[in-house]
Amino acid sequence: MTPFFLIPEEDLEEDLRRVADLVDGNPSKKQYNEEGRYWVRTFEYRFGGWVEAKEQILSRTNKTSENKISQVKVLADIMDAADKTIGVLSVGDYRKVGEYSPDTARRRFGSWSKAKKEAGVR
Repeated sequence: MTPFFLIPEEDLEEDLRRVADLVDGNPSKKQYNEEGRYWVRTFEYRFGGWVEAKEQILSRTNKTSENKISQVKVLADIMDAADKTIGVLSVGDYRKVGEYSPDTARRRFGSWSKAKKEAGVR
């Protein structure tokens, strides 16, 4: 067994991203220990804590994974967010209740207004 301090950081990052993809996002300690190649304790030692490891590693991939979000998912999320708010769905409302960033909607549809129009919401 390789000591935790000899495992390349790239291997830890790759494996955490793999498990995050398996569980659709944010793996718990239990989920990682069941699905991962290493132990959570390794991440805690190397990154100062489990939460810190996830923040450091997974935040680097958010921009990349954002490119994988389909237009259909964004539209469905905008419709869901509109159902949770009263009146016109604003960018601020969407930031609070939406799953994705309003910037993701803007990039997919050219503007926030166009994204809302495509989703059929005000």
